[in-house]
Amino acid sequence: MDGASDAVVTIDGTGVIMDWNPAAERIFGRKSEDVLGEDLAKIIIPQRFRQRYRDGLQEALINGGASMLQRQMEISALREDGSEFPTEIYITCIQMEPPLFTGFIKDLSERRAAEEKIRQLAAFPELNPDPVLQINRKGQVTYQNRAANLLAESFNVNDFGELLPDDFDRVISECISEGKSLSQIVTSRDQRSLSWSLHPVKDADDFQCYVSEVTDRLKLEEQLRESQKMEAIGQLAGGVAHDFNNILTIIIGNTSMISSEPGVSGEVLDLNRQASEAAMRAAQLTRQLLLFSRRQAMQRKVVDLNEIVRLIARMLGRIVGETTPLTYDLCKDSLIADVDAGMIDQALMNLVVNARDAMPNGGDLRIQSFPLTVSEGEAEYDSEINPGDYGCLRVIDNGVGISKDQMQHIYEPFFTTKETGKGTGLGLSTVFGIVKQHGGHVVAESEEGKGTSFTLFFPLTVKTESGFESMGDISITGGDETILIVEDEPAVGRLMKNSLRRKGYKTLLTHSGKEALEIWDKEGDDVDLLFTDVVMPGGVSGWDLVKDLRERRPSLKVILTSGYSPEVAGAEMNLEKGQHYIQKPSPMKVLFQTIRECLDE
Repeated sequence: MDGASDAVVTIDGTGVIMDWNPAAERIFGRKSEDVLGEDLAKIIIPQRFRQRYRDGLQEALINGGASMLQRQMEISALREDGSEFPTEIYITCIQMEPPLFTGFIKDLSERRAAEEKIRQLAAFPELNPDPVLQINRKGQVTYQNRAANLLAESFNVNDFGELLPDDFDRVISECISEGKSLSQIVTSRDQRSLSWSLHPVKDADDFQCYVSEVTDRLKLEEQLRESQKMEAIGQLAGGVAHDFNNILTIIIGNTSMISSEPGVSGEVLDLNRQASEAAMRAAQLTRQLLLFSRRQAMQRKVVDLNEIVRLIARMLGRIVGETTPLTYDLCKDSLIADVDAGMIDQALMNLVVNARDAMPNGGDLRIQSFPLTVSEGEAEYDSEINPGDYGCLRVIDNGVGISKDQMQHIYEPFFTTKETGKGTGLGLSTVFGIVKQHGGHVVAESEEGKGTSFTLFFPLTVKTESGFESMGDISITGGDETILIVEDEPAVGRLMKNSLRRKGYKTLLTHSGKEALEIWDKEGDDVDLLFTDVVMPGGVSGWDLVKDLRERRPSLKVILTSGYSPEVAGAEMNLEKGQHYIQKPSPMKVLFQTIRECLDE
């Protein structure tokens, strides 16, 4: 008894402790001399179990100890500090008269802690939302958790081993030879991607294998790369458009000057008009580039939707090529709408490109226009469209069509029905955004194998049609005020100087903000108007110059200009009184009119 590792406690028929070995002293924290002669129930049995203990002891006495003969149980016991701990007790009756009972008590604390740890460890793989596998050196799956079962079911396989990488034997050999974990092994199956990590178990022939599906993550990474690429292309397009706008400003300005010259022959005027119209179309192209690069704010004008289609028809024809005839069915009536023509161009181009790609072997492509009135009842049926009069543009192809499942996602950014590398998934989302910005609606209809149609609804307006700006009308009153011109492009600066002088204005021309400040120090008292580009080299931008000179003279009249949109040029802030903004390129009549209005305010 003295050498036993478990507590050995002997009591008499009344429950008084007769013997208490060294192991009992260690387990319960009480010395033998302190407990001998004491009631066992008060020493080691928690209060809630004491009555049950006394009832059992009384029953054993009545039955002559037979009821306690070799009884085994698990019960909580008390230490000297009052804390409870689990024990396993084996009780036997060693003497009938007078009755003596001996209990062999094992402390289960460490065992229970180990069992709890095992339980927690066992629960970890079972509750893990990702598949967890146990794999032997032969590549056989010896254990798989519930998540692994569900993943196998989603691939319609009964044995998870069918999903293992094709070269899994090589992976295991590499893991064994190097003695370290291998991770981020990506495999593909049924257009889904799985990532595997393998970890050798120390002193065992098994491997822990963790699997996660990374299909969505890889798609997001690809979308991010695509977005970054589009952003880079957009920045390039914005820069090209900005430089091109300066060139167009020179062309437009000079053709306007030629048309106003007296005595010019009709033949020259006709050639000049053609050059002006070409410059107008080029200006539309740069607006499309700026729109594509998100560097162009909406510039709405009241125009005929049919006219927009006619102006872009030649470009659309080049896009679809010779194998796909493009026909037009435009209504005879004007469809007057307050829209951004550049945005409508982009929407049509995106739809035409998609239609062309849906007909790899050629086909029929049509663009229609027609008016449509949506009644209150029809608007209630489709809550996304408001009742009213609409001008509709419809693009129809007889290509491969779109499935019903795909139709639910066609407007989602980066979703594409095209093969990898052949589509960005941004075309239809851009079309949807453009139409919604105009308060319109998009209706898509498609049938696999028979083709697709997209109908764009734009609200018609009762405003008077303004049409596209004319380049030649420059009959605006001039003046004799002094204008300080700040333009970093020399040719544009010379054009501005000569054009304004012909209108009677006095001009001072500089090519940077720093030079403008130097001129102001000498001749600033005579300047009535500051006409400055916004984005300029030399550390002094147009806005910096305006701020500096307006601090010196708060009443100074200002006109800012840029080949970029106001957002990118830095003109997004509200213009103060006496400040105006002109987008390059603009007709000369817009320039003269804005200058006159600014000076007369």
